[in-house]
Amino acid sequence: REAQWKAVTEQIDSKVKEVRLAAEHEKTGLLSEQADENERNRRRLRELIDKLDTMKVKCDAQELELKALRETLGDEADGADAASRSDDIVEALSPSKLRQEDDGRRERARALREQSKFAFDEMANRISEVREEAEIEKK
Repeated sequence: REAQWKAVTEQIDSKVKEVRLAAEHEKTGLLSEQADENERNRRRLRELIDKLDTMKVKCDAQELELKALRETLGDEADGADAASRSDDIVEALSPSKLRQEDDGRRERARALREQSKFAFDEMANRISEVREEAEIEKK
């Protein structure tokens, strides 16, 4: 009887150990899977934030370019609505109108466009550098 009892308890103990080990392996697997998912989400978030910054920089550059073009074309009527100003700009940028514009204004617009593009490229590069430094500091 004692021998049977001992054999049964050993079997029970071994089964309990197997179940605990299986549960531990499952837990470890789930934790690593969750960590991988979190890392993928962090990378995706970083990509989206970088894309958002790039889009903001482009938008700001376009706004500055538009403002410079409006200044160059002398289209700064405060009371006019945006649609009519846009139509005026499109009309002013038509090939026949551009031929009539003097070279000084066109050169100024080009210079402003290049200057704003360069400034925003530099700003975008600096934002990326700062983000990378922040990531390094986090680690």
